[in-house]
Amino acid sequence: MDRVSHDRLDWQASFVEHTIKGEASVSGEWSQNSFSASVPITWERCFDSDCPALRSLLTVPIVQPWVTGELVRVECRLTLPKNFSDDFDYVSYLAKEDIGTICTPKKIPERLHEVSWESGLFHIRQQLERSLSASVPEPENGLLAGLIFGGSQRLPATLQNDFKKTGVSHIVAVSGYNVLIVAEILLLFGIVLGLWRSSATWFAVGGIWLFALVTGAGASVLRAALMATIVLLATQFGRLVAPWRLMILMLMPLLWFNPFLLRYDIGFQLSCIATAVLLFWFLGDDERDDSSGWRMMYTLMKATLMIEVFVAPLLLSQFGFVSTVSLLSNVLILPFVPIAMALAFVTAVSGLVLPWTLNVFAWLGYLLARYMLEVVAYLGQQPWSTVSLPVSWWGIILWYAGWGWIWYRYQRKKRMNI
Repeated sequence: MDRVSHDRLDWQASFVEHTIKGEASVSGEWSQNSFSASVPITWERCFDSDCPALRSLLTVPIVQPWVTGELVRVECRLTLPKNFSDDFDYVSYLAKEDIGTICTPKKIPERLHEVSWESGLFHIRQQLERSLSASVPEPENGLLAGLIFGGSQRLPATLQNDFKKTGVSHIVAVSGYNVLIVAEILLLFGIVLGLWRSSATWFAVGGIWLFALVTGAGASVLRAALMATIVLLATQFGRLVAPWRLMILMLMPLLWFNPFLLRYDIGFQLSCIATAVLLFWFLGDDERDDSSGWRMMYTLMKATLMIEVFVAPLLLSQFGFVSTVSLLSNVLILPFVPIAMALAFVTAVSGLVLPWTLNVFAWLGYLLARYMLEVVAYLGQQPWSTVSLPVSWWGIILWYAGWGWIWYRYQRKKRMNI
């Protein structure tokens, strides 16, 4: 058993429900259901008892106007979380976010208005989101905001379901693909500004981590930011990074601080599998230097197909279905994602000073978002867009073992032909 799990179980075994008073900082974003709203808090100072070692999930009747990093004065009843069904391990889901208790206050906590660098970043993000919302109508605004800030919660439930059915939810999850686009845009922008290649690289690295912080610094974003940083710096210093070394350097710090990600975070699992496929199967491909349109389209289709092959068992075990239109939807949408992200960001910035009627970037972003939503809605509403199959853990193991053997044979044959 790892150190983090052992400490957590020891702490929970000796825990006794009690009332606590103190000051806590908001350390995440709000989530809401039909009955209440909740936000993670980190205890900073407690008045009549020791502060909990783990974060708490504060639940109140409605969403409050608090942002990440702000302080609130809380008096609440601390209880341990419980699983409400056999299908979902809610306790472990919270544990991966370092949340160990539920904080239920008798009254709305008092906001202390203290400012931190986290709240400053969150306020910047709020201003950009409001600017984008004022420039582009819904649901197109929800898609554009999801591309640069992450999350599909701004979209209607039917569209969220269509994104899952068509296998393109990753474009609004701020995963490695989004971070890669940000890195390329920043690198190009630095060069356009007249920076030397080395200075542009450091400019891109700084921008990547600022982007990660503004979007909430989730596990998948941190993993992608680490990977992009390592690749950029390796290129800067003329060093090649082996795929397995890159994976280790990327995963070690994240799993050291939070090993629950590997078991209970489905988004992190899918992101790691997709990254591993791209690194081990496509890194070193001799065809990568061919930049023709047909070759790029072929590479995109091949990468999408291989990722779908490797994530299919996990999707079946977690969601009960796998998309049959993912290849088509990704080919129709992915080439336009970088343009849409750039337009969304420029629209948000320019919207701070321009009315929407004069913001040409908003009109272009709207048209591109409209196209992407039409593709998703059409394909997602087809009765043949998904297929459901029974899957067992033994089947998953055999599936990955078989493809591992195919990959080994492929690499061996390629080395023999050199």
